[in-house]
Amino acid sequence: WIGTLFVASMLYHKVRGGILIGIATLTLLSWTLEGTWPTSVFHLPEWNHANDYWHPLIVLDTSKMSVLYPAIASFVLICIFDISGVMYGLATL
Repeated sequence: WIGTLFVASMLYHKVRGGILIGIATLTLLSWTLEGTWPTSVFHLPEWNHANDYWHPLIVLDTSKMSVLYPAIASFVLICIFDISGVMYGLATL
């Protein structure tokens, strides 16, 4: 909630780039307080073939497919709401 107040006060005082400054400041503050500084700029995930959910025969194994259903449903809803928001924004221009 401190971050929300910080960004809101910067927006209230019409600071240019207030949201970006707020995100950067709160990120640095969080890293400092938690002691979890990043060790690299990019980190590629390790591919574990034991958990290969996209195998062509996955249709036959319902135990693994049940893990993917929530992710697929989430991305479908994200796409629907994202496209709806863009269309609404363009319609009100």
